[in-house]
Amino acid sequence: MARLIVGPFNRVEGDLEVQLDVVDGRVASARVNAPMYRGFEQILVGKAAL
Repeated sequence: MARLIVGPFNRVEGDLEVQLDVVDGRVASARVNAPMYRGFEQILVGKAAL
């Protein structure tokens, strides 16, 4: 398993990091770390992922 960590991203308010676990060339899991909480995340609670 390979782990790819990408960041920081420009044009994003605060710090943002994306961590991908890759198995056999496919993304097995993905996590986003955005330590600056502004409350916008609450509008996504209960929504299906796109």
